[in-house]
Amino acid sequence: MLPISLSLSNFLSYRDAAPTLHLEGIRVACLCGPNGNGKSALLDAVTWVLWGKARGQRHEQLLHHGQTEMRVELVFDVGSERYRVSRRYSQARRNAQSSLELAVRTADGEFTTAGTEGTGDTIRETQARIERLINMDYGTFVNSAFLVQGRADEFTMATPSERKEVLSKVLGLGRYDELAERARLRGRDVRTKLDATAINIDRLRERAAKAGETRAALAEAEGELAEAVAYVNGLAERLQLLRDKIAHLERRQAERDEQDALALRARQRQADEETEAATLNQRLVGWQRTIERTGEIAQGVAALQGAREHARSLAEAAQQAYALRTQLAPLENAIGQARARLESDAQAQRQHIDTQLTPRAESLPSLQRAQDELTERQAAMEGRRNDAAQAEESRRQLELEAQTLRLDNEQVEKSGKELGGKLTMLDHEHTDGATCPLCSSELGPDGVERIRASYESEISGLRQRYAAQKQRAEELERQAGEAAAGAERAQRELAAEQQRIAEEQSRLTVQREEAERAVVQLKQAAPLLQQNEAALANGAYAQGEQAAAKGLREQLAVLSFDPAALNAAEAQVQELVHWEEERLALATARERMDDDTAALERARARASEAASDAARAEQASAAIAEELAELPSWKAQRGQVEEELRVASAARDSLQARKGSLENEVLQIEQAVADLAQAETQRETLAGEASAYTELALAFGKGGVQALLMEAAIPRLEDEANDLLRRMTDGRMTLKLETQKERRSGGDAVETLEIVIADELGSRAYEMFSGGERFRIDFAVRIALSKVLAWRSGAPLPTLFIDEGFGTQDTEGRDRILEVIQAIEDRFERILVITHMDDIKEAFPVRIEVTRGPSGSTFSLS
Repeated sequence: MLPISLSLSNFLSYRDAAPTLHLEGIRVACLCGPNGNGKSALLDAVTWVLWGKARGQRHEQLLHHGQTEMRVELVFDVGSERYRVSRRYSQARRNAQSSLELAVRTADGEFTTAGTEGTGDTIRETQARIERLINMDYGTFVNSAFLVQGRADEFTMATPSERKEVLSKVLGLGRYDELAERARLRGRDVRTKLDATAINIDRLRERAAKAGETRAALAEAEGELAEAVAYVNGLAERLQLLRDKIAHLERRQAERDEQDALALRARQRQADEETEAATLNQRLVGWQRTIERTGEIAQGVAALQGAREHARSLAEAAQQAYALRTQLAPLENAIGQARARLESDAQAQRQHIDTQLTPRAESLPSLQRAQDELTERQAAMEGRRNDAAQAEESRRQLELEAQTLRLDNEQVEKSGKELGGKLTMLDHEHTDGATCPLCSSELGPDGVERIRASYESEISGLRQRYAAQKQRAEELERQAGEAAAGAERAQRELAAEQQRIAEEQSRLTVQREEAERAVVQLKQAAPLLQQNEAALANGAYAQGEQAAAKGLREQLAVLSFDPAALNAAEAQVQELVHWEEERLALATARERMDDDTAALERARARASEAASDAARAEQASAAIAEELAELPSWKAQRGQVEEELRVASAARDSLQARKGSLENEVLQIEQAVADLAQAETQRETLAGEASAYTELALAFGKGGVQALLMEAAIPRLEDEANDLLRRMTDGRMTLKLETQKERRSGGDAVETLEIVIADELGSRAYEMFSGGERFRIDFAVRIALSKVLAWRSGAPLPTLFIDEGFGTQDTEGRDRILEVIQAIEDRFERILVITHMDDIKEAFPVRIEVTRGPSGSTFSLS
């Protein structure tokens, strides 16, 4: 794997503005800059994008602080092909998400992920494709192409046993341990199968030995089954005969039921015909009686016709009277409504005058008196307002006087303080030589006392005046407060009284206006009421309707219709109407007499025929009943045969099952014989496989292939390390790897992996060398291990990353190491060295300067 370019965003100390690192055309370069600037982060980016790993850190630890998504993209060559791998990690959503893409460059220079050259369906598949492509996993990379910081002495500082373990891991011998374990596990599985096969062979042999006994039992079961089948078939035939006989009798039972039904229907038909004949006979008797009353019926019919003619004439008069009354009814209704309206109007007018107009008109004098009283109250209000104004003025005078006293007291207090100050000055002056506070003339002892007495007298007078004025001011303020409260109370009472007067005035005005209107309305309503009452008394309303109604009443009087006579005539018709029915009955009797006589003869004939049919059906039913007497006996025999058949069938089925079981057992025995031969063949095959897996476990173990590979790798490791060590020390130092060590107690040598280092002073332990010398040894061994691992894995090693400090080397040692790097330059296509030392970086033709600022790490090529 040869890196071409690297771009990264929000990875460790690099933000999204980091430039792309282009390495194409560079053979040897150093990543330089102060510690912590992000040099090693670039190599971490390479391992993370290829394997998703970076010095043991989790994805979220590699994400730049405060960011939610990081990305690394690497373009690299494998052989003649160029690839691009891109890995992303995001915490933008609730669940973190990762993606991995692998693309190959096509002939037109574009990268494509299509077809078999694209990424796998999952990250795991794509990861496996990358590792197959570069023929190297993460562990192989960090142990060969990547000299990780702080791990150069991992091999040399280990104990001999640990050293062998490290070399075993470098050589990938753990794979053979896995193969040996797999061989042992498979051998164990094969031996388990072999034991199971032996047990199966014993079981199959035991089953095959029962073949003769089982076949004899099968022949016996077949004979017994044939006898049972014949017995069951005989019972089945007998049972079928019984069932046929019973079915025949049950059909005869149905025939009997049918004959009984025929007899019943015939008897019913006979009864119906006899009833019909009796009815016809009775009807013929009635017809004869009606015909015998022919004269009587003719007289009744004539009387009915006369009564109907009289009732018809009265009905015509009734219709005329009804027409006149129909015309009269709406006229009388209109007359009544007109009178009712006039009476209602008169009553409403009288009620309005009595309940509203008259009382309101009569209330004018009392309303005038109330108005006079209200005027007097309004006049009294003016006097109360004047009193309130005088009280307010008195309050203001009291407050003004109290304020004057307060101001005067302030002056008194000020004068007292001034006198007190002068008195204090006087007390601080000596008696001899004191000066007057006003004129500055000298005062003797007497003068001082005299002035002090004068000051004290004035101060006493001011105090008395202050106290008297303060007391008077407080009294005045109290009086002013009481006056203010009284004035406020008086104002509230005046306002309330004024409100009441205004409300009463408004009410009186409305009532007076209503009373005055009532006087005018009363003068108008009284004549109208008198007019309506006179119309009621004289009948002066609906005069046209009254005239029309009078004419209709006169016509009714001329018609002289009596409803009682009509009712009597209709009653007589009802009494005689039965003769109409008698007349119809006589006509029917004359018409039906002959027909009913013939029908009577036919009914008597049908009744006789139905009686004969019933007798024949009853005789047939009796004959069938004699046959059905044997049915219970036949059913009992059927039940007995069914039980015998059930028992015999169960025995036959049991024999059939036993025969099937024995046949199956014979088949199993025959199969066991075939399986026995196959199992014996399988046992031989498994025995061979078990032996082979045992040999493979030994071959893949420590004493097999691993020992051979170790023996081949140790000389190569020793040669590679000595080649580098001689270049760094001018041939002064060499090392030897010893794989066996004599026991102190004698006996066979023990397996070990000792590092013996020699210089011009002889051989001595690794720990006895200086730090610079140990670094050269570590560096040589580490490079040698990388070369051996690349040789062992079969993967080319075109790139070498060295992330090791050179601070332990003196100037000469560092020069030697640089010379070694130059010496191995032709063995690698690209070497990248990480250092923070200025004198080291100056020795490289290409420098990648890494710096770090507020916006993260960045780099530049020089």
